[in-house]
Amino acid sequence: MSKKKSASFDSLEGNQELAGHLKKQLVLLSGVFFKILTEKNAERWLATNFLLYSITDSLDSIIILSQHQEKKLPKVRDLYVIARTIVETTINLIYILAKGKKGLELAKKHWKQKAYRDLNRELKVNERTIGLKWEGKIDLENDQELKQAIKDFTSKRGKEITSWTPDSLIERLEVIDKKYGSKITSGLQFPLFLIYRHASEISHGTVFGAMFFFGLTEPKKSRQDQKEQEKGVRAKFSGILFMVFIAISSLCRVLAKELPNKGLGEMNKEFEDALFNEEWIKNEK
Repeated sequence: MSKKKSASFDSLEGNQELAGHLKKQLVLLSGVFFKILTEKNAERWLATNFLLYSITDSLDSIIILSQHQEKKLPKVRDLYVIARTIVETTINLIYILAKGKKGLELAKKHWKQKAYRDLNRELKVNERTIGLKWEGKIDLENDQELKQAIKDFTSKRGKEITSWTPDSLIERLEVIDKKYGSKITSGLQFPLFLIYRHASEISHGTVFGAMFFFGLTEPKKSRQDQKEQEKGVRAKFSGILFMVFIAISSLCRVLAKELPNKGLGEMNKEFEDALFNEEWIKNEK
């Protein structure tokens, strides 16, 4: 009988074990999503619950990517992009909760005016224009809330303000830090630092992003063989899964406090202990 290989960050076993820990978080967050739907004060969670569903949906995609890699390199390129989505959405969700009523109103204004603008759009390249136009009619003059939202997201020059909040991602983390403390913020800061930059290059289709996948953007003493290259890609894959895990842990801590839900906090702590107490994780850290 063959002996089971021990896990490490640069192994298939490490990839699979970390994906297993994310599965537990997915089940936990999915339960939170449906619980919020039945809350008496559900209005408070209207914006954030949509974001919570988005996170669970992308988390499920990561798990799917983790399951189809037995005889080939893991899908690190796509994983970076999905992980960036999870991390930024998680930051936005916690930021809205940290801002309270003001955060919810800001998100609400953004989605209302964006939905209105989305009804009629054009894209012009040289002299060729393509577009979409809704045939219905909205009485803007009698919808003061929408009218004000459009005004708030229009610049002095009459251009659409595309960012949903004036705060940068770093400024959003600073707001979170003031409300929830450094332990929560660190669980978001590390994933943002280690994922966001390279995910942007990959999603924007740059040559740097394409070369990064193969480890060709780092100084090397010698050319990597196929085995070394695979280990490097798997190490990246495990690193991203680990960063997503700690970001989700921060989210669970905040949700447990804001709902409040003692059981959620206890389950999250159990998941953290289960991962961080694994010998191969302690050896890698």
